[in-house]
Amino acid sequence: MIFHFSLYGFLKNQRYFEPFLLLAFLEKGLSYFQIGLLIGFKSLVVNLLEVPTGVIADAYGKRASMMASFVAYCLSFLLLGAFRDVRLLGLGMLLFGVGEAFRTGTHKAIIFDWLQAEGRLAERNRVYGFTRSWSKFGSALSAMVAAVLVFVTGDYSRVFFFSVFPYLLGLVNFMFYPRDRTPKRTEHGFVRLFGRALVQTFRRPRLRGLLAEAALFEGPYKAAKDYVQPILRTTALGLPLLAGLGNAQRSAVLIGAVFTLLYLLEGLASRKSALFVERWCGGEKRAVRVLWGLNTAGYIVLALVLLGRVHTVAILCFLVLAVLQNLWRPNMVGRLGTVSDSENRATVLSVNSQLDSGLAMILAPVIGWCVDKSSGNPWPAGAWPGILALLGLAVAGHNLRRRTRQS
Repeated sequence: MIFHFSLYGFLKNQRYFEPFLLLAFLEKGLSYFQIGLLIGFKSLVVNLLEVPTGVIADAYGKRASMMASFVAYCLSFLLLGAFRDVRLLGLGMLLFGVGEAFRTGTHKAIIFDWLQAEGRLAERNRVYGFTRSWSKFGSALSAMVAAVLVFVTGDYSRVFFFSVFPYLLGLVNFMFYPRDRTPKRTEHGFVRLFGRALVQTFRRPRLRGLLAEAALFEGPYKAAKDYVQPILRTTALGLPLLAGLGNAQRSAVLIGAVFTLLYLLEGLASRKSALFVERWCGGEKRAVRVLWGLNTAGYIVLALVLLGRVHTVAILCFLVLAVLQNLWRPNMVGRLGTVSDSENRATVLSVNSQLDSGLAMILAPVIGWCVDKSSGNPWPAGAWPGILALLGLAVAGHNLRRRTRQS
């Protein structure tokens, strides 16, 4: 099953539009504020549906939920590629959010359920890090393919259409997934299941603290990460070696190269995350402190170099922050999985993703408005996450002290 779990991540990350999302929206005539609203709207949809879809997955079937997710994605890609009207783009982002909501916590819960059934739950960090690494290697291939597509077509929007095909293959891959091992609980009623799952999630102080910590680490990155695209475009237009190419082609060459490197680094970081925690840091507590410290410093440096328009260093900062996210995520999922019950695991992990998306939903329009007011300088994409990272440091310290008292 690890092969199929890895193949899922590889196919899911064949989002050829992702390295060019901001540029595609700018090409359609949108302002940074409108782009921020669209990204925030998608996050709002995820935020509203994340927990209900997690409960649906726990109650009615995780595999069917994953298949519904991929169907919604396919429809979203068609709309985002075909239209320029902001209302139709909003519909596309709505469907994208539905796909995200049905997918995020559910697939992690499938992996945990399978590991538990196989008696391999102790391997959770290593297995999840391995499967996640294939997601990132898939992204690396996606960035190269996307660069070729933009280079050939000279159009950022057409790459949305090409993303449909790997998602159709993903639907076939789900046919090989194990059947849900937990009985369907339709007789209890969705509302009752929903309320019970939320109560069991939020009544545990330790689980609440971990969810808050995860949101503060991951949510700001989701809101800020796409601002590397206009930086790369500006850098590409200034390179004399690419002077003979059109604007879109120059962007495609540099963005494709940087995003391929980015995703390869993310894949390696995800695969080595357990090694980072256990050997390099000597345990989970020290790893949490190290990652939070580097994350906070990374955003502060990013804000300063963007303010000074030192774009090369800013690109390096984005690469470092991406690596930190992928060293962090497998360990965080493991921490959440160990303190949640198997029958509510998809719900807990969906709450985790919901809080991340909720923070990104609030932050994305704020960053976009600030960038517009700064004449397009994206330094707020470092400043706002940096402020929240300082808060996250305090929450992480509290969580570690609570664990010490309880152990």
